[in-house]
Parts: sequence; C-alpha cells; structure tokens
Amino acid sequence: MENQVDQIQKAAKEGYDAVLCGAIDVDTAVELKASAGEMPIVFVNSCPKEKNLEKGSYMYVGSDDFTAGEFQAQYVLDRLASKNEINVMLLKGPVAHSATAGRTKGVKKTFEASGKTINYVFEDNADWSADKAAKMFEIFLQTGRQADCVICNNDSMALGVVEACKKAGIAPGSILILGVDATADGCEAIENGEMAFTVYQPGKGQGEAAVKAAAALAAGAST
Repeated sequence: MENQVDQIQKAAKEGYDAVLCGAIDVDTAVELKASAGEMPIVFVNSCPKEKNLEKGSYMYVGSDDFTAGEFQAQYVLDRLASKNEINVMLLKGPVAHSATAGRTKGVKKTFEASGKTINYVFEDNADWSADKAAKMFEIFLQTGRQADCVICNNDSMALGVVEACKKAGIAPGSILILGVDATADGCEAIENGEMAFTVYQPGKGQGEAAVKAAAALAAGAST
C-alpha cells in the first residue's frame, strides 16, 4: 500500500493528468485520494466504498462482482436441483478486496433465496492463490466432511483445488469446482472436465473503459 501512495504522490508532483489505480486495499482510498491532490483517479478491479467516489474526480471501472457470485450459485442450484441440502466449500479472495465481498455476497444471497438448506462446510480466504487454495482443500479433506461443490472467487483458487483433487485421487467432476475470470487455464480445465464453471470477466473491455474514463477526466469531463 505504501508503494501505491508513493507512486501516486510522484505522479501528482510530475504533473500527470490522471492515474489508473488498482487499489491493493480499498480501505486506503482516502489516503490515495489525498496523495493525488487535484489529479483524478480511476480505480480499476477493486472498488472503494461509494462515499469515496466523486463525479468528475474519482470513479470506478469494473465488473459487477455480485452478479458473478449469482451466476456461480445459480449454476450449482441448477446442477444439483434434485438436492434439498447442499454442502458448500467457499474459498474467498483477500479480505480487503471489493471483488471478494461482492462475489461472496452474490453467492450467499442467491443460495439464501433458493429455499434449500445450504451448509457452508468450509469457508476461508485463500487470497487468489492456487497454492493456498490447494492447502486449504487438503485441510478440509482431513476433517472427513463432504462437499458437493467448491466455489472460488477466482480461477486461480479453483485450479488449486483441481490440483489438490488430483493429488488426493478424487475423480474429476465428482465435486463441482467453480471459479471466476474465465482464464485460459480455467477454460482448459473445464474442457478437461476438471472444473465445472467459470464467469467471464472482460479484462480488455474494462481496460479500454478505464483508459477512456481517465482521458475524459483529464480533459475536465464530469464522467
């Protein structure tokens, strides 16, 4: 976080017209804004709280993370429609990342509205890491509990679970493993029957929109 503050301060001193910022911790938005002075900031990927956004100065460009979580939960509900009780393992991103909160909320709200009994048999933050996700899945297996699905806030964590399943000799497809991002590796895992589902995140479109927003703000537009 200190590096981001230093970088934004440097950009402001050097007379940059605007800056794109993927905030490591959304709770630092106030400090990042203070470091920018009059320089507009376009936040990407991780969204600060609404009170820290301001028309013409501070805006966010990104996907609707709540919807991504909705899609994941709905897929599970469709695939396991015959079950009245579903055991869910939930692996989340970093605590301070807005996508973690949005995607997790989308999952839980959709399950809650289904009327089914949802048991969260394991829930923790694997911080987007394949290695952490794999280790957490190995820990979960040691508990002896069963999961019908493993819902991950991104593909990297889902792929970590895939590798842990291979190591444990669990047959591909016997547990629904879901991610978000539709990375090349994630899509390949789906084609191979190892992952069940992912949600496409249009990185190129978001990048283009962020650049256009920064250019507009730099030109004085109240985007």
